Amino acid sequence: TQNPFTRILKTLEKPGDGEYGKYYSLPSLNDSRIDRLPFSIRILLESAIRNCDEFQVTVKDVDKILDWQNTSPKKVEIPFKPARVLLQDATPGNEGSSSDGESEGGHDEEAAVTPIRQGSSRVKKQPAWMKDYHTNFAEEDMMALYSALDDHDFTGVPTIVDLAGMRNAMHKLGGDPSKINPLVPVDLVIDHSVQVDVSRSENALQANIEIELERNKERYSFLKWGAIAFDNMLVVPPELGLFTRVIFNTDDMLYSDTVFGTDSHTSMINGLGVAGWGVGGIEAEAAMLGQAMSMVLPGVVGFELSGSLKDGVTATDLVLTVAKMLRQHGVVGNFVEFYGKGMSEISLPDRANIANMSPEYGATMGFFPVDHVTLQYLKMTGRSDNTVKPWIKTSLGPGSRVVTKYLEKSGLLRYLQQLGFHIVGYGCTTCIGNSGDLDEPVASAIADNDIVAVAVLSGKRNFEGRIHPLTRANYLASPPIVVAYALAGTVDIDFETEPIGLGKNKMKIFLRDIWPSSEEVAEIVQSNLLPGMFKSVYETITEGHPTWNELHLPSSRLYVWDPNSTYIHEPPNLKDISMSPPGPQSVNDAYYLVNLGDSITTDHISPGGNIHKDSPAAKYLMELGVDRKDFNSYGSRRGNDEVMVRGTFANIRLVNKLLEGEVGPKTIHTPSGEKLSVYDAAMGVKAVIAKSFERIHRSNLVGMGIIPLCFQPGEDADTLELTGYE
Repeated sequence: TQNPFTRILKTLEKPGDGEYGKYYSLPSLNDSRIDRLPFSIRILLESAIRNCDEFQVTVKDVDKILDWQNTSPKKVEIPFKPARVLLQDATPGNEGSSSDGESEGGHDEEAAVTPIRQGSSRVKKQPAWMKDYHTNFAEEDMMALYSALDDHDFTGVPTIVDLAGMRNAMHKLGGDPSKINPLVPVDLVIDHSVQVDVSRSENALQANIEIELERNKERYSFLKWGAIAFDNMLVVPPELGLFTRVIFNTDDMLYSDTVFGTDSHTSMINGLGVAGWGVGGIEAEAAMLGQAMSMVLPGVVGFELSGSLKDGVTATDLVLTVAKMLRQHGVVGNFVEFYGKGMSEISLPDRANIANMSPEYGATMGFFPVDHVTLQYLKMTGRSDNTVKPWIKTSLGPGSRVVTKYLEKSGLLRYLQQLGFHIVGYGCTTCIGNSGDLDEPVASAIADNDIVAVAVLSGKRNFEGRIHPLTRANYLASPPIVVAYALAGTVDIDFETEPIGLGKNKMKIFLRDIWPSSEEVAEIVQSNLLPGMFKSVYETITEGHPTWNELHLPSSRLYVWDPNSTYIHEPPNLKDISMSPPGPQSVNDAYYLVNLGDSITTDHISPGGNIHKDSPAAKYLMELGVDRKDFNSYGSRRGNDEVMVRGTFANIRLVNKLLEGEVGPKTIHTPSGEKLSVYDAAMGVKAVIAKSFERIHRSNLVGMGIIPLCFQPGEDADTLELTGYE
């Protein structure tokens, strides 16, 4: 069907001669409502107009977005088609712990924008933050960024497993299997498999690379096969860094970049003016195959920034303060859009860090519209011993090889290495739970004495037991504060009044004595962070390690399943698929499986870290002859459904009320009353009843045919006096 909005399709001319491409011009709609739309909503509008086919996206859907001030408070649904998908090698969906219940901030009957500012009324016209930007850029300056779907290798493996299974199913049904391909660009970045097996050593990086490639050889061969077998798919080899990046469109059509990523860190891209957020694997697959995602048209909360940071206040301080304010205000399920004169004082990496925390404050996006800071960044990055107590394990796992280049040039890497912070690999290591084993005497001391071990991380996720199963207390801090705690050897310290160590003459050294001024930091960054560093790294982004390049690949576009594989397993739901779906089935005699409290995270439901030696997954692997040292992680085995079902609720810190105080991944089987692992007690979950759901978990349940039900406001299992045995 012809797009009904071709009348507003314009050409962006090049100065002199030629053209950059065509784009849908929103001002050409001549609709005054556009001026009242936040920038983040305008991106949804442009996407709906561009994809309007009167089937998946209709003119009525476009009008809902245009009438956002009236329709958003009514929670109307709209279809959204991202331009790209990002897959990774780790988590199955959003890792955030925030609930997706009702925002306490609510909505004004006359507007869905709620600025956070003392004494201000809710907006009934164009929000102030749009005025700050609208006059700064001509329409031609807002060069559209390209959209695609990105993924990491933990979620990437099961996604490609599904695609491979679909091809086999298509072949069995007599169809053309080569037609099974992603319909939007997909980037799969292998950045979640590196583990800190070796640390505090000059050889740590090379040793960890070799161990990683050997440990994951089968998975990596499968991923490399997928990159060749499927159209529209790019696989970035391991050890080249994290997944967050921007691709610019050079084709004929220009449009704003929009992205779905199978990781909560996807929202980091909002700091670059790119609209995108984390989704579950099921939603990602649907987007890959060209389906529009149905979403509630969100409200937008404006956050005004003013002034600048004082000396000694780090970007992490700002990030955590913003997250705290937004949690207190209530922004669940909304977009947050930043504006104000203070925007010019916030660097793009700091913006990305604020946006990266959106799962923690409950928003779908923490959006920074494009301005001069964005454009400057794009230019700059080249677009066009013995065990003692306390015992400390240190590691440095940058997200990009660029970090190594500027740390070396500035002379900082040498000093970090002297403190034990050797580079262990490039990617999501500690944050995803790949921090490696503790020395056995240390691990035994923690377990035997019930010690509350502590981890300090310059990342964004601090769930209990996430960094390591034995670290119950996990704190987020800026990189220099992480180093300071390592120097002090404890987190039980007041940096203002207590020294972090003693100097050569046994003189007390305080943190303030070694803390640089903001001017010093700015000068070091200016002289050592150079565009050429980004260019040299990203020009070789698809060139892998020699071991990766030598991996043997099957030549067939149909995958040949190995029945003995413990990593890659043909999806059981696609093995015997027929042209007719089986239809609904009744639910009879259903009982509680588990009764859980608040703040249940992805890590509790489906852990991505190490496989405990006494777990059902460990038992399964050992029965197949896998040694304990080769268990790898749950995330690395997400291509095998047999491991994943055994990993459900396998977190060793799970608190199930049916166990009356006992901590661990067990439950009481009904009606026998026997205490079993959750896996052994499960007969198939048909519904989840909760006070509220995190957005991605709720959509994953729906995608798997499990109904997410909510208690009435003010009610829960306790107020209704439910025991779990009804």
